[in-house]
Amino acid sequence: MCDSTYKDVENVHLMVEFFKTLSHGVSAFVLVFNIHNTRLDEYTKNMLRLFERLLGPHFWKHVVIVFTHVDEDQRDYLDANIDALTDPQEGFVKVINQWFQLSYQPPLVFLSNRDTRYSKYARDCFMELYEAVVAVEEGTRREKFTCTWFQEINNRVGVVQDNFIVSSIRSAAATVPQMVQAGTRAVANVCSVM
Repeated sequence: MCDSTYKDVENVHLMVEFFKTLSHGVSAFVLVFNIHNTRLDEYTKNMLRLFERLLGPHFWKHVVIVFTHVDEDQRDYLDANIDALTDPQEGFVKVINQWFQLSYQPPLVFLSNRDTRYSKYARDCFMELYEAVVAVEEGTRREKFTCTWFQEINNRVGVVQDNFIVSSIRSAAATVPQMVQAGTRAVANVCSVM
């Protein structure tokens, strides 16, 4: 959401539809990354800040981090990436914990995208995801995540609801310092197209 391309307009539309479905609570937020692109850059940091700003910092207790494309025939080749991501001192979750001062360690899961229907390895990966979501639910005493913003979304309908979500995204983006520097005007432009 750093420039006003068609893709950003489409992403805002998708976010509006997505947030409408969450108004009754969420068991877990699954943040998905491709194992071949694991850099935690400013774009990723800004998107995570945007979610934290919209949902509140307690949403992190409902997060599961997933890396995709960890296919069985690539697993040995990806071991160095996996070791770097899971490193307790400098790994992916450690960096996120430092950025957002988290006291909670979100679970990390590696998934295969290949042959998900017939491969035992792929099924085992998805079972790990299921178990991570269950662990998140148990860690929150099975309470679904909800927030005032979800309730406010639920109290509106139609275009008023859509406009509320878009204006909330625009306001949240304006409060993220790097988004202000990197293109809040572009975010405002994307949101105004809707």
